[in-house]
Amino acid sequence: MEIVVGLLLLGAGLAIYAWVYSRPRAFLLALLGGAVPTLAGQAVLAGAGYLEGVPAWIFTLCWAAVFVVVHQTATVLRGVRTTADGLAAAPVVVASPREDLRRLAESMQGPWGFILVPEGVVQVGDNHLAVLVHPDGTRVEIIQGHGIPAGYACATEMSSGPAVVSVPWSHGIDEGRIRVPGATLPELLGHHHAEVARRVAGGDMVRPIAGSDALALVMMSDQDEAAAVLAAPWRHSLQIALQQGPLRALVGR
Repeated sequence: MEIVVGLLLLGAGLAIYAWVYSRPRAFLLALLGGAVPTLAGQAVLAGAGYLEGVPAWIFTLCWAAVFVVVHQTATVLRGVRTTADGLAAAPVVVASPREDLRRLAESMQGPWGFILVPEGVVQVGDNHLAVLVHPDGTRVEIIQGHGIPAGYACATEMSSGPAVVSVPWSHGIDEGRIRVPGATLPELLGHHHAEVARRVAGGDMVRPIAGSDALALVMMSDQDEAAAVLAAPWRHSLQIALQQGPLRALVGR
């Protein structure tokens, strides 16, 4: 009976931590809420003798491996919820964009021929967002949170079928995207244009988007993506977490 109680307490500690941490700005509360049942569960197992002969480092390593998966799953969900909350509010114009975002946005103008949308760089939740459009119908979305590198994606609306969307990461629940993990923005644009050309050669046509409509279109697309994750938040967040680099290596996927 003690082993069941001990394992249930360990599981409850991880569950409480994940549930609380997946809410923005609740890190310390998550640690405290998860630590109490976790320590109690370990004490129950040790008191009943189930940890006898098990080196402390083995128990710690096994628990840490499970914790990493739980923590990353909660981190994904936390980020999606923060983004969804930001998208629900009206965007606010940013006077001083974050450095990586500003540099990338400037590099896409000039020789590349992209034009920043009329709204300029805006703040969405905790993120700065720049949307640039090209006369050929391609748009680039550059986003940067506080203290992290800028991320980016490319998209082109098509007259029939889904839009062509290209991203430089491997994770996500949308199977229709062009994924080029680790690609720079110019490299990503090369893959993106190749896919658009393939679709056009197959009879599809690019549907141009006016610069004045691009920001609203990007925000609507991001809202749809967040809503898709939140439709089954824990399952989708775990799926995304397991697709990310460190966890992919940990679980051998």
